Amino acid sequence: MATISLRRRMSFWFAAGAAILSILFVFFTYFGVRHVVVTQRQSSDLRQSFLNAQVIRGAISNSDSSLNNVLRELDSNTTSVSIVNINGTWISANVANPRTTIPPQMLLIAASHNVSRQVITYNNQPTLLIGIPIPAYHAVFYELDNINDLNRTLELMLLILCASAVATTLAGLAGGWIAARRLTTPLARAAQAAREIAQGNLTTRLPQEFSSTEMAVLTESFNDMVSQLVERLERDARFASDVSHELRSPLTTLATSVAVMRQSRTDLEPEAFAALELLGADVETFQTLVEDLLDMTRNEAGGIYLENVALVELLQQCVRSASRRLGLEEINLSFDPTTTSAFIKVDRRRFERIIANLFENARRYGGGATSLSVSTDGHSAFIDVDDAGPGVPFEERERIFDRFYRGVEASNRTEVRGTGLGLSLVADHVARFHGTVAVLDSPAGGARFRVTVPLSEESPE
Repeated sequence: MATISLRRRMSFWFAAGAAILSILFVFFTYFGVRHVVVTQRQSSDLRQSFLNAQVIRGAISNSDSSLNNVLRELDSNTTSVSIVNINGTWISANVANPRTTIPPQMLLIAASHNVSRQVITYNNQPTLLIGIPIPAYHAVFYELDNINDLNRTLELMLLILCASAVATTLAGLAGGWIAARRLTTPLARAAQAAREIAQGNLTTRLPQEFSSTEMAVLTESFNDMVSQLVERLERDARFASDVSHELRSPLTTLATSVAVMRQSRTDLEPEAFAALELLGADVETFQTLVEDLLDMTRNEAGGIYLENVALVELLQQCVRSASRRLGLEEINLSFDPTTTSAFIKVDRRRFERIIANLFENARRYGGGATSLSVSTDGHSAFIDVDDAGPGVPFEERERIFDRFYRGVEASNRTEVRGTGLGLSLVADHVARFHGTVAVLDSPAGGARFRVTVPLSEESPE
Protein backbone atom coordinates (compact mmCIF):
# COMPACT_ATOMS: atom_id res chain seq x y z
CA MET A 1 0.00 0.00 0.00
CA ALA A 2 1.49 3.33 -1.06
CA THR A 3 1.96 5.88 1.72
CA ILE A 4 0.95 9.53 1.37
CA SER A 5 3.76 12.02 1.77
CA LEU A 6 3.89 14.30 4.80
CA ARG A 7 3.57 17.35 2.56
CA ARG A 8 0.33 16.07 1.04
CA ARG A 9 -1.09 15.07 4.41
CA MET A 10 -0.35 18.49 5.88
CA SER A 11 -1.84 20.23 2.85
CA PHE A 12 -4.95 18.06 3.09
CA TRP A 13 -5.48 18.81 6.78
CA PHE A 14 -4.93 22.53 6.25
CA ALA A 15 -7.52 22.48 3.46
CA ALA A 16 -9.89 20.30 5.53
CA GLY A 17 -9.59 22.65 8.51
CA ALA A 18 -10.21 25.69 6.32
CA ALA A 19 -13.20 23.94 4.71
CA ILE A 20 -14.76 23.01 8.06
CA LEU A 21 -14.31 26.51 9.45
CA SER A 22 -15.71 28.00 6.24
CA ILE A 23 -18.76 25.74 6.32
CA LEU A 24 -19.43 26.66 9.95
CA PHE A 25 -18.99 30.35 9.12
CA VAL A 26 -21.37 30.06 6.14
CA PHE A 27 -23.94 28.17 8.21
CA PHE A 28 -24.05 30.55 11.18
CA THR A 29 -23.73 33.68 9.04
CA TYR A 30 -26.46 32.72 6.60
CA PHE A 31 -29.01 31.56 9.13
CA GLY A 32 -28.17 34.40 11.52
CA VAL A 33 -28.54 37.06 8.84
CA ARG A 34 -31.60 35.29 7.43
CA HIS A 35 -33.28 35.35 10.83
CA VAL A 36 -32.52 39.02 11.35
CA VAL A 37 -33.55 40.10 7.85
CA VAL A 38 -36.74 38.04 7.79
CA THR A 39 -37.71 39.19 11.27
CA GLN A 40 -37.12 42.82 10.33
CA ARG A 41 -39.11 42.43 7.11
CA GLN A 42 -42.02 40.81 8.91
CA SER A 43 -42.01 43.46 11.62
CA SER A 44 -41.92 46.23 9.01
CA ASP A 45 -44.76 44.65 7.02
CA LEU A 46 -46.78 44.12 10.19
CA ARG A 47 -46.43 47.79 11.19
CA GLN A 48 -47.44 48.89 7.69
CA SER A 49 -50.40 46.52 7.74
CA PHE A 50 -51.64 48.02 11.01
CA LEU A 51 -51.40 51.50 9.53
CA ASN A 52 -53.27 50.38 6.42
CA ALA A 53 -55.88 48.66 8.62
CA GLN A 54 -56.45 52.00 10.39
CA VAL A 55 -57.06 53.64 7.02
CA ILE A 56 -59.54 50.90 6.05
CA ARG A 57 -61.28 51.20 9.44
CA GLY A 58 -61.66 54.94 8.92
CA ALA A 59 -63.07 54.42 5.45
CA ILE A 60 -65.59 51.87 6.78
CA SER A 61 -66.61 54.07 9.71
CA ASN A 62 -67.25 56.99 7.36
CA SER A 63 -69.41 54.73 5.20
CA ASP A 64 -67.06 55.46 2.38
CA SER A 65 -68.66 53.91 -0.66
CA SER A 66 -65.47 54.11 -2.64
CA LEU A 67 -63.59 51.47 -0.61
CA ASN A 68 -62.13 50.09 -3.85
CA ASN A 69 -60.51 53.45 -4.51
CA VAL A 70 -58.98 53.44 -1.03
CA LEU A 71 -57.62 49.94 -1.56
CA ARG A 72 -56.29 50.93 -4.98
CA GLU A 73 -54.55 53.95 -3.47
CA LEU A 74 -52.99 51.80 -0.73
CA ASP A 75 -51.72 49.29 -3.29
CA SER A 76 -50.28 52.03 -5.47
CA ASN A 77 -48.17 53.47 -2.65
CA THR A 78 -46.60 50.08 -1.72
CA THR A 79 -45.60 46.79 -3.29
CA SER A 80 -48.37 44.98 -1.42
CA VAL A 81 -51.91 43.96 -2.38
CA SER A 82 -54.89 44.60 -0.06
CA ILE A 83 -58.03 42.54 0.53
CA VAL A 84 -60.98 43.37 2.82
CA ASN A 85 -63.67 40.99 4.04
CA ILE A 86 -66.76 42.81 5.45
CA ASN A 87 -69.50 40.54 6.72
CA GLY A 88 -68.53 37.88 4.17
CA THR A 89 -68.16 40.32 1.31
CA TRP A 90 -64.68 40.25 -0.28
CA ILE A 91 -63.35 43.47 -1.73
CA SER A 92 -60.03 43.95 -3.53
CA ALA A 93 -58.77 46.29 -6.21
CA ASN A 94 -56.15 43.94 -7.66
CA VAL A 95 -57.09 40.36 -6.68
CA ALA A 96 -59.54 38.58 -8.93
CA ASN A 97 -60.61 35.84 -6.48
CA PRO A 98 -59.75 37.12 -3.00
CA ARG A 99 -61.77 34.42 -1.23
CA THR A 100 -59.72 31.57 -2.67
CA THR A 101 -56.46 33.42 -2.07
CA ILE A 102 -56.75 33.30 1.73
CA PRO A 103 -55.84 29.87 3.29
CA PRO A 104 -58.55 28.31 5.49
CA GLN A 105 -56.29 28.45 8.54
CA MET A 106 -56.03 32.23 8.18
CA LEU A 107 -59.82 32.46 7.99
CA LEU A 108 -60.19 30.54 11.25
CA ILE A 109 -57.67 32.77 13.01
CA ALA A 110 -59.40 35.90 11.73
CA ALA A 111 -62.75 34.56 12.95
CA SER A 112 -61.28 34.40 16.47
CA HIS A 113 -60.27 38.10 16.15
CA ASN A 114 -56.51 37.37 16.22
CA VAL A 115 -53.76 38.80 14.05
CA SER A 116 -52.28 36.18 11.76
CA ARG A 117 -49.40 35.98 9.26
CA GLN A 118 -48.27 33.27 6.91
CA VAL A 119 -45.97 32.87 3.90
CA ILE A 120 -47.94 31.62 0.89
CA THR A 121 -47.39 31.33 -2.85
CA TYR A 122 -49.27 34.01 -4.76
CA ASN A 123 -48.84 34.32 -8.54
CA ASN A 124 -46.01 31.79 -8.27
CA GLN A 125 -44.12 34.14 -5.97
CA PRO A 126 -43.38 33.82 -2.25
CA THR A 127 -45.70 36.22 -0.46
CA LEU A 128 -46.15 37.25 3.16
CA LEU A 129 -49.88 37.30 4.03
CA ILE A 130 -50.95 39.29 7.11
CA GLY A 131 -54.48 39.27 8.46
CA ILE A 132 -55.70 42.02 10.88
CA PRO A 133 -59.28 41.75 12.21
CA ILE A 134 -61.48 44.86 12.60
CA PRO A 135 -64.05 43.49 15.07
CA ALA A 136 -66.11 46.70 15.40
CA TYR A 137 -67.26 46.36 11.82
CA HIS A 138 -67.08 42.56 11.47
CA ALA A 139 -64.29 43.01 8.96
CA VAL A 140 -60.82 41.60 8.35
CA PHE A 141 -58.02 43.38 6.48
CA TYR A 142 -55.57 41.20 4.58
CA GLU A 143 -52.33 42.40 3.02
CA LEU A 144 -50.12 40.39 0.65
CA ASP A 145 -46.49 41.52 0.39
CA ASN A 146 -44.25 39.97 -2.29
CA ILE A 147 -41.01 38.88 -0.61
CA ASN A 148 -39.29 37.50 -3.72
CA ASP A 149 -36.72 40.32 -3.49
CA LEU A 150 -35.87 39.14 0.01
CA ASN A 151 -35.39 35.56 -1.24
CA ARG A 152 -33.14 36.76 -4.07
CA THR A 153 -31.08 38.75 -1.60
CA LEU A 154 -30.69 35.73 0.65
CA GLU A 155 -29.81 33.46 -2.29
CA LEU A 156 -27.20 35.95 -3.50
CA MET A 157 -25.75 36.19 -0.01
CA LEU A 158 -25.59 32.36 0.22
CA LEU A 159 -23.86 32.19 -3.16
CA ILE A 160 -21.29 34.78 -2.07
CA LEU A 161 -20.71 32.94 1.21
CA CYS A 162 -20.24 29.60 -0.60
CA ALA A 163 -17.82 31.18 -3.05
CA SER A 164 -15.93 32.66 -0.11
CA ALA A 165 -15.84 29.25 1.55
CA VAL A 166 -14.38 27.68 -1.59
CA ALA A 167 -11.82 30.48 -1.85
CA THR A 168 -10.94 30.04 1.82
CA THR A 169 -10.51 26.29 1.35
CA LEU A 170 -8.22 26.84 -1.63
CA ALA A 171 -6.30 29.43 0.36
CA GLY A 172 -5.98 26.90 3.18
CA LEU A 173 -4.73 24.31 0.72
CA ALA A 174 -2.18 26.75 -0.69
CA GLY A 175 -1.14 27.84 2.79
CA GLY A 176 -0.83 24.24 3.90
CA TRP A 177 1.26 23.39 0.85
CA ILE A 178 3.58 26.34 1.48
CA ALA A 179 3.88 25.60 5.20
CA ALA A 180 4.40 21.89 4.54
CA ARG A 181 7.01 22.68 1.93
CA ARG A 182 8.92 24.91 4.32
CA LEU A 183 8.72 22.20 6.96
CA THR A 184 9.44 19.15 4.82
CA THR A 185 12.19 20.62 2.62
CA PRO A 186 14.80 20.26 5.41
CA LEU A 187 13.51 16.75 6.12
CA ALA A 188 13.70 15.84 2.43
CA ARG A 189 17.26 17.16 2.26
CA ALA A 190 18.18 15.20 5.36
CA ALA A 191 16.61 12.05 3.87
CA GLN A 192 18.48 12.57 0.59
CA ALA A 193 21.73 13.16 2.44
CA ALA A 194 21.18 10.01 4.52
CA ARG A 195 20.46 8.06 1.31
CA GLU A 196 23.67 9.28 -0.30
CA ILE A 197 25.65 8.43 2.83
CA ALA A 198 24.11 4.95 2.85
CA GLN A 199 25.22 4.55 -0.77
CA GLY A 200 28.81 5.35 0.23
CA ASN A 201 29.12 9.09 -0.39
CA LEU A 202 30.52 9.98 3.02
CA THR A 203 31.32 13.56 2.01
CA THR A 204 27.63 14.49 1.99
CA ARG A 205 26.60 17.17 4.46
CA LEU A 206 23.49 19.26 5.03
CA PRO A 207 23.80 22.93 3.98
CA GLN A 208 23.63 25.29 6.93
CA GLU A 209 21.24 27.79 5.39
CA PHE A 210 18.21 27.61 7.68
CA SER A 211 17.30 30.64 9.74
CA SER A 212 15.12 28.85 12.31
CA THR A 213 16.78 27.60 15.47
CA GLU A 214 15.24 24.13 15.20
CA MET A 215 16.50 23.54 11.66
CA ALA A 216 19.92 24.93 12.54
CA VAL A 217 20.18 22.52 15.48
CA LEU A 218 19.01 19.62 13.27
CA THR A 219 21.56 20.48 10.57
CA GLU A 220 24.42 20.86 13.02
CA SER A 221 23.54 17.63 14.84
CA PHE A 222 23.20 15.70 11.58
CA ASN A 223 26.53 16.93 10.23
CA ASP A 224 28.26 16.18 13.55
CA MET A 225 26.79 12.68 13.54
CA VAL A 226 28.00 12.04 9.99
CA SER A 227 31.47 13.38 10.81
CA GLN A 228 31.72 11.09 13.82
CA LEU A 229 30.47 8.18 11.73
CA VAL A 230 33.08 8.87 9.05
CA GLU A 231 35.82 9.08 11.68
CA ARG A 232 34.65 5.77 13.17
CA LEU A 233 34.61 4.10 9.76
CA GLU A 234 38.03 5.46 8.92
CA ARG A 235 39.44 4.18 12.22
CA ASP A 236 37.87 0.77 11.65
CA ALA A 237 39.09 0.71 8.06
CA ARG A 238 42.62 1.66 9.09
CA PHE A 239 42.57 -0.98 11.78
CA ALA A 240 41.34 -3.67 9.41
CA SER A 241 43.85 -2.56 6.78
CA ASP A 242 46.72 -2.59 9.26
CA VAL A 243 45.74 -6.00 10.59
CA SER A 244 45.40 -7.37 7.07
CA HIS A 245 48.77 -5.99 6.03
CA GLU A 246 50.37 -7.43 9.15
CA LEU A 247 48.85 -10.82 8.38
CA ARG A 248 50.04 -10.95 4.80
CA SER A 249 53.70 -11.53 5.66
CA PRO A 250 53.19 -14.52 7.99
CA LEU A 251 50.58 -15.91 5.63
CA THR A 252 53.02 -15.67 2.75
CA THR A 253 55.57 -17.48 4.89
CA LEU A 254 53.03 -20.18 5.77
CA ALA A 255 51.99 -20.59 2.14
CA THR A 256 55.62 -20.87 1.04
CA SER A 257 56.33 -23.40 3.78
CA VAL A 258 53.31 -25.47 2.77
CA ALA A 259 54.45 -25.39 -0.86
CA VAL A 260 57.95 -26.57 0.15
CA MET A 261 56.55 -29.38 2.26
CA ARG A 262 54.26 -30.44 -0.59
CA GLN A 263 57.34 -30.94 -2.75
CA SER A 264 58.48 -33.52 -0.21
CA ARG A 265 55.10 -35.15 0.16
CA THR A 266 56.52 -38.56 -0.87
CA ASP A 267 58.56 -38.59 2.33
CA LEU A 268 55.54 -37.95 4.53
CA GLU A 269 53.34 -40.45 6.24
CA PRO A 270 49.70 -40.55 5.00
CA GLU A 271 48.49 -38.96 8.25
CA ALA A 272 51.04 -36.18 7.98
CA PHE A 273 50.23 -35.61 4.31
CA ALA A 274 46.49 -35.32 5.12
CA ALA A 275 47.29 -32.80 7.86
CA LEU A 276 49.48 -30.88 5.41
CA GLU A 277 46.68 -30.72 2.84
CA LEU A 278 44.24 -29.52 5.48
CA LEU A 279 46.74 -26.89 6.62
CA GLY A 280 47.33 -25.81 3.01
CA ALA A 281 43.62 -25.46 2.39
CA ASP A 282 43.19 -23.37 5.53
CA VAL A 283 46.16 -21.17 4.63
CA GLU A 284 44.66 -20.63 1.17
CA THR A 285 41.30 -19.74 2.73
CA PHE A 286 43.04 -17.42 5.15
CA GLN A 287 44.85 -15.69 2.30
CA THR A 288 41.58 -15.20 0.44
CA LEU A 289 40.00 -13.82 3.60
CA VAL A 290 42.82 -11.30 4.04
CA GLU A 291 42.56 -10.20 0.40
CA ASP A 292 38.81 -9.78 0.78
CA LEU A 293 39.26 -7.75 3.96
CA LEU A 294 41.77 -5.51 2.22
CA ASP A 295 39.38 -5.04 -0.68
CA MET A 296 36.57 -4.32 1.75
CA THR A 297 38.57 -1.66 3.61
CA ARG A 298 39.50 -0.02 0.32
CA ASN A 299 35.83 -0.08 -0.65
CA GLU A 300 34.74 1.57 2.59
CA ALA A 301 37.53 4.12 2.40
CA GLY A 302 36.29 5.34 -0.99
CA GLY A 303 38.73 5.66 -3.85
CA ILE A 304 36.12 4.96 -6.51
CA TYR A 305 36.79 6.15 -10.07
CA LEU A 306 33.79 6.07 -12.38
CA GLU A 307 34.26 6.09 -16.14
CA ASN A 308 31.99 5.63 -19.11
CA VAL A 309 32.81 2.25 -20.73
CA ALA A 310 31.29 0.01 -23.37
CA LEU A 311 29.30 -2.73 -21.65
CA VAL A 312 30.09 -5.69 -23.92
CA GLU A 313 33.78 -4.81 -24.27
CA LEU A 314 34.14 -4.50 -20.50
CA LEU A 315 32.44 -7.86 -19.91
CA GLN A 316 34.72 -9.59 -22.43
CA GLN A 317 37.73 -8.17 -20.64
CA CYS A 318 36.31 -9.28 -17.26
CA VAL A 319 35.78 -12.83 -18.53
CA ARG A 320 39.41 -13.09 -19.72
CA SER A 321 40.77 -11.61 -16.50
CA ALA A 322 38.64 -13.76 -14.17
CA SER A 323 39.38 -16.95 -16.14
CA ARG A 324 43.14 -16.39 -15.93
CA ARG A 325 42.98 -15.52 -12.26
CA LEU A 326 40.93 -18.59 -11.31
CA GLY A 327 42.55 -20.95 -13.81
CA LEU A 328 39.26 -21.61 -15.63
CA GLU A 329 38.36 -22.01 -19.25
CA GLU A 330 36.79 -18.92 -20.74
CA ILE A 331 33.04 -19.13 -21.12
CA ASN A 332 31.19 -17.54 -24.00
CA LEU A 333 29.51 -14.20 -23.51
CA SER A 334 26.06 -14.10 -25.08
CA PHE A 335 24.51 -10.77 -25.84
CA ASP A 336 21.97 -9.12 -28.08
CA PRO A 337 23.43 -7.05 -30.94
CA THR A 338 21.69 -3.97 -29.56
CA THR A 339 23.80 -4.13 -26.41
CA THR A 340 27.00 -3.41 -28.34
CA SER A 341 26.12 0.28 -28.24
CA ALA A 342 25.31 0.26 -24.52
CA PHE A 343 27.56 2.08 -22.04
CA ILE A 344 27.69 2.00 -18.26
CA LYS A 345 29.47 4.22 -15.76
CA VAL A 346 31.50 2.06 -13.38
CA ASP A 347 34.90 1.59 -11.78
CA ARG A 348 36.73 -0.94 -13.99
CA ARG A 349 38.66 -2.59 -11.17
CA ARG A 350 35.63 -3.02 -8.96
CA PHE A 351 33.49 -4.26 -11.86
CA GLU A 352 36.11 -6.87 -12.76
CA ARG A 353 36.10 -7.98 -9.13
CA ILE A 354 32.30 -8.41 -9.32
CA ILE A 355 32.54 -10.81 -12.26
CA ALA A 356 35.54 -12.63 -10.74
CA ASN A 357 33.74 -13.15 -7.42
CA LEU A 358 30.63 -14.45 -9.17
CA PHE A 359 32.75 -16.91 -11.19
CA GLU A 360 34.61 -18.01 -8.05
CA ASN A 361 31.34 -18.43 -6.15
CA ALA A 362 30.00 -20.58 -9.00
CA ARG A 363 33.21 -22.67 -8.95
CA ARG A 364 33.09 -23.22 -5.20
CA TYR A 365 29.40 -23.87 -4.71
CA GLY A 366 27.65 -24.26 -8.06
CA GLY A 367 29.73 -26.65 -10.13
CA GLY A 368 31.21 -23.79 -12.16
CA ALA A 369 29.75 -21.01 -14.27
CA THR A 370 27.95 -22.27 -17.36
CA SER A 371 27.00 -19.04 -19.09
CA LEU A 372 27.32 -15.27 -18.95
CA SER A 373 24.68 -13.22 -20.72
CA VAL A 374 23.78 -9.54 -20.89
CA SER A 375 20.63 -7.71 -21.99
CA THR A 376 19.19 -4.20 -21.71
CA ASP A 377 15.77 -2.59 -21.55
CA GLY A 378 16.74 0.93 -22.53
CA HIS A 379 17.35 2.05 -18.95
CA SER A 380 19.32 -0.73 -17.24
CA ALA A 381 21.74 -3.50 -18.11
CA PHE A 382 21.10 -7.04 -16.82
CA ILE A 383 24.17 -9.26 -16.41
CA ASP A 384 23.35 -12.91 -15.64
CA VAL A 385 25.83 -15.52 -14.41
CA ASP A 386 24.39 -19.06 -14.44
CA ASP A 387 25.97 -22.07 -12.73
CA ALA A 388 25.50 -25.84 -12.78
CA GLY A 389 24.74 -26.22 -9.09
CA PRO A 390 21.56 -27.11 -7.23
CA GLY A 391 20.51 -23.46 -6.88
CA VAL A 392 20.14 -21.30 -3.81
CA PRO A 393 17.27 -22.04 -1.40
CA PHE A 394 14.69 -19.29 -1.36
CA GLU A 395 15.12 -18.61 2.36
CA GLU A 396 18.86 -17.92 1.85
CA ARG A 397 18.62 -15.58 -1.14
CA GLU A 398 18.55 -12.44 1.00
CA ARG A 399 21.16 -13.49 3.56
CA ILE A 400 23.61 -14.83 1.00
CA PHE A 401 24.95 -11.30 0.44
CA ASP A 402 25.61 -10.73 4.16
CA ARG A 403 29.21 -10.70 5.32
CA PHE A 404 30.61 -14.07 6.46
CA TYR A 405 27.39 -15.88 5.56
CA ARG A 406 28.15 -19.13 3.76
CA GLY A 407 24.84 -20.97 3.91
CA VAL A 408 23.65 -23.95 5.87
CA GLU A 409 26.54 -26.10 4.60
CA ALA A 410 29.22 -23.89 6.11
CA SER A 411 29.89 -26.42 8.85
CA ASN A 412 30.97 -29.00 6.26
CA ARG A 413 34.68 -28.19 5.93
CA THR A 414 35.23 -30.87 3.29
CA GLU A 415 32.94 -29.10 0.82
CA VAL A 416 32.76 -25.42 1.71
CA ARG A 417 36.06 -23.53 1.55
CA GLY A 418 34.87 -19.91 1.06
CA THR A 419 35.21 -16.96 3.43
CA GLY A 420 31.68 -15.61 3.14
CA LEU A 421 32.89 -12.22 1.88
CA GLY A 422 32.89 -12.68 -1.90
CA LEU A 423 29.19 -12.05 -2.51
CA SER A 424 29.15 -9.34 0.14
CA LEU A 425 31.82 -7.49 -1.85
CA VAL A 426 29.76 -7.99 -5.00
CA ALA A 427 26.75 -6.34 -3.32
CA ASP A 428 28.91 -3.47 -2.00
CA HIS A 429 30.51 -2.80 -5.39
CA VAL A 430 27.21 -2.97 -7.26
CA ALA A 431 25.63 -0.55 -4.78
CA ARG A 432 28.44 1.93 -5.55
CA PHE A 433 27.26 1.86 -9.17
CA HIS A 434 23.63 2.51 -8.06
CA GLY A 435 22.71 -1.03 -9.08
CA THR A 436 21.37 -4.19 -7.47
CA VAL A 437 22.27 -7.88 -7.34
CA ALA A 438 19.83 -10.73 -6.81
CA VAL A 439 19.66 -14.53 -6.93
CA LEU A 440 17.19 -16.14 -9.33
CA ASP A 441 16.53 -19.60 -10.73
CA SER A 442 18.48 -20.41 -13.87
CA PRO A 443 16.49 -21.81 -16.80
CA ALA A 444 19.07 -24.64 -16.92
CA GLY A 445 18.31 -25.63 -13.35
CA GLY A 446 21.08 -23.98 -11.34
CA ALA A 447 21.34 -20.56 -9.77
CA ARG A 448 21.38 -17.29 -11.67
CA PHE A 449 23.07 -14.25 -10.17
CA ARG A 450 21.71 -11.13 -11.83
CA VAL A 451 23.56 -7.83 -11.61
CA THR A 452 21.50 -4.80 -12.64
CA VAL A 453 23.24 -1.49 -13.31
CA PRO A 454 21.83 1.67 -14.90
CA LEU A 455 22.88 2.51 -18.45
CA SER A 456 24.93 5.65 -18.90
CA GLU A 457 23.22 8.60 -20.55
CA GLU A 458 26.48 10.38 -21.22
CA SER A 459 28.28 10.21 -24.54
CA PRO A 460 31.47 8.12 -24.35
CA GLU A 461 34.70 10.06 -24.57
